[in-house]
Amino acid sequence: MNKIISMILLCALLLACFSGCSTPKAPADMNDPGDEIESTPNDKENEENPDNVIDPTPDDEEGEKDPANEIDPTPDDNGDEQNPGNEIELPNHFHGEKDPANDDAGNSIDEAALKAIFEQLRADADANAKLEFWVAYEQEYYELKNSDEYANCDWMESLFTVSVSCSYDDAVNEDWYQQCSATDVRSLNEAFFRQYGVDILNGQHVNASWSTGMDLLYSSPDGFCSDYDAIKVLLQLGYVKQISIGYIFGLPGCYFME
Repeated sequence: MNKIISMILLCALLLACFSGCSTPKAPADMNDPGDEIESTPNDKENEENPDNVIDPTPDDEEGEKDPANEIDPTPDDNGDEQNPGNEIELPNHFHGEKDPANDDAGNSIDEAALKAIFEQLRADADANAKLEFWVAYEQEYYELKNSDEYANCDWMESLFTVSVSCSYDDAVNEDWYQQCSATDVRSLNEAFFRQYGVDILNGQHVNASWSTGMDLLYSSPDGFCSDYDAIKVLLQLGYVKQISIGYIFGLPGCYFME
């Protein structure tokens, strides 16, 4: 979807540039009827009257041309008409500047350790129907990692995501629920996290109003592994309907701008 939106914006920009440059400007003498002089018979007689004829001399001809007043289009004049300063360059590929502090976070994965974590999560998901595990952008990550095209791009971090889905209708008798002063989703999410998140120390808690339960982000596989046992304990709660764990491989930021 980001690629489609980016392509639409790019096409609109190109059309705007071409439409602004394609309208020719007609000469002022041809378009302004007020400047035209209608010749009458009297004017014609005056033109043919020898007494009124002025024989142009070489000096008069040079004066009529007045080289000082002529505008000779030079390469500089043409450049001014095109106004290079206002032109928009559309590079073939959008590369973000590489952040030295990032140190290729997307390329610093310990593949062997990550593979072992994946195998454990898949085995646990097979053993418990309430646990789900998925992976995103794995193939794209390894393809782009080995491509020189994205060598100078700033890579996004790879992340573990944890989503604990709850049915609060089944939790109304829980002490933490009854002690909650409000029953909107965000308030219940916060109360649930305060109750059961005491042993979850390394994840970034995200309280989303559209998601009931607990959402966590981990940029460090070690941090996720440290909290994994505390996360699995939540599967024992009757009102926890599912725990979905995912791993999103980090890709170059400019990949999504193409």
